[in-house]
Amino acid sequence: MIIVFGALSINITMRVDDLPGTGENISAKAMRMLHTGKGGNQAFAAARMGEKTAVVGCVGDDIFGLELTDLLRRNGTMTSGVAKSTYPTGTSFTLIDNKGKTQVVYNAGANLDTDHEQVPDEILLDGNMLLLQTEINNDENIKLLERASQSGVKTMMNLAPATNLTNKMLGYLDYLVINSREAKKIAEKLKVKSDDKGQGLAAALAKAGNLICIVTSGPGGSIAVQPDGTAVQVEAYKIPDEEVKDMLGAGDCYCGTLVAALHMGKNIGEAMRYASVAASLSVRKMGTQEAYPYLDDVNEHLENVKQPESFKV
Repeated sequence: MIIVFGALSINITMRVDDLPGTGENISAKAMRMLHTGKGGNQAFAAARMGEKTAVVGCVGDDIFGLELTDLLRRNGTMTSGVAKSTYPTGTSFTLIDNKGKTQVVYNAGANLDTDHEQVPDEILLDGNMLLLQTEINNDENIKLLERASQSGVKTMMNLAPATNLTNKMLGYLDYLVINSREAKKIAEKLKVKSDDKGQGLAAALAKAGNLICIVTSGPGGSIAVQPDGTAVQVEAYKIPDEEVKDMLGAGDCYCGTLVAALHMGKNIGEAMRYASVAASLSVRKMGTQEAYPYLDDVNEHLENVKQPESFKV
């Protein structure tokens, strides 16, 4: 089983000609509502790969919470670990103008109540995998990681959004996934030399935590470095520009597919190939979760991504 512990949210996006000034009322040209939150997104992607997946988080006792859990459940994700909070469901509101500039307001809401004790010991079993992100209270992540590591569960953290890494956290992880933008910030904080693809940082973190560190670079592909400095690099699956509809949630699709492929028994390089294809296919449709591909879709396109290249960092 794959256990995904993280945030569940609704995003409301409105397109406007110009962003409003203080006290200004404007009209939107279009509006859409997205089912999101990194926990929900990544669980959805894992379930689409056909792997038994449970999501654990919190929603409010409201229509948004009902929509989020209903969509996940209808698409094969177990939601019995999603608790009801007295806070409203996490919600973000985004305005986008004609030049692509944005204004975003986020209310974490029910996500503030997400607690590691929602994950029962009964499912922290050897052979299961735990996937986390950092949109919720990181203390709860660390407590759950400690429990999971003591039970033989393989653990993966997607460090998004970027947060302070501690040796304690690294010591509980088997896999760490960071995108190249966040990798640069972390490299600066840790005073580690790193190139655009994050090789130096990945090597340093892999060695420090005795883990596999994966750095993703969107169109630049991804690289994974093991503690001994052995690395594998996987190219991105290229989608023609005219087919790209929406890039929101592609990173979450990558992480959910990656953990699912590893759970299937794939090695890290092969799992990254699956994740690369899935993330790229997801941008061909509008939306987040509903745009994520099924396993058959990924298999159909897998041959278009070369076998991983292995080398020493």
